[in-house]
Amino acid sequence: MSVSGGTADMTVHERLDDGRLKELLKASGGLWGGREVDNAFKNLMISIVQTTVMNSFKINYGHHFLDLFNDFEAVKRTYKQGEELRVRLPSTLVKTCHSESKMNFKQCLEESVHSKEIDVDNKIDLG
Repeated sequence: MSVSGGTADMTVHERLDDGRLKELLKASGGLWGGREVDNAFKNLMISIVQTTVMNSFKINYGHHFLDLFNDFEAVKRTYKQGEELRVRLPSTLVKTCHSESKMNFKQCLEESVHSKEIDVDNKIDLG
C-alpha cells in the first residue's frame, strides 16, 4: 500500500516458492491522500466563513493562516477513526470573520450546512 500526498494506492502480490512475486491485484486506489484531506478541510472552512473571509485572513494574517493548516496537519497525523477531532482556531480568523461578514464565527457556523456536525468552544470540534 502506498499513501502519498495525492492518492492511496494498493496492489496485492503473492510470493512464489522460487522467490518471485506474482501480481494478484493490479494497483488501484483513489484520491484519499493527504492533499485531498487538506483540500477538504480548506473547503470546510470556506463553507463556514465564506471565500472572502478566508482570502482576507490569508492576506492579512498569513502566518496564522499557515498555523491553522499546520495545526490541522498535526491533528490529522494522529487522528484515529471514531475519535473527536479538535483543531485550534486562530483568534485572527474569528476577528476577520467578524470584520468581513459582520458575524462572529459561531454565527457563521450556525448559518452553514455544517451547523449540526461541528461544535465551537475555542476550538473547532469535528466529530
